[in-house]
Amino acid sequence: MVSNEDLERAIRILERHPRFAHAQIKARDRLEEIEKAHATIRTYAPQAHLELVLLRLDARAEPFSELVTDIEKQNAFILAQLPNRSAESHRGLRFT
Repeated sequence: MVSNEDLERAIRILERHPRFAHAQIKARDRLEEIEKAHATIRTYAPQAHLELVLLRLDARAEPFSELVTDIEKQNAFILAQLPNRSAESHRGLRFT
């Protein structure tokens, strides 16, 4: 389990990157696009739900992956993604 202190340190490392704000905006915009595209669906079959969850995870992670320019940022990026995966796995999904 990731401690809050480790997670906060990882986020601070990523925040030092000059394009961090751009990555946040890009992730937010992509998530909004996904939500609009799937707004008409009221219930999800297990496969459709899984696909939507994966789209959301990718939309959050992809812009920040562009910030990885050295091993310190790579480790921070991986650590910062764990809570997203953990939250989704508690909803009955497994990531391999």
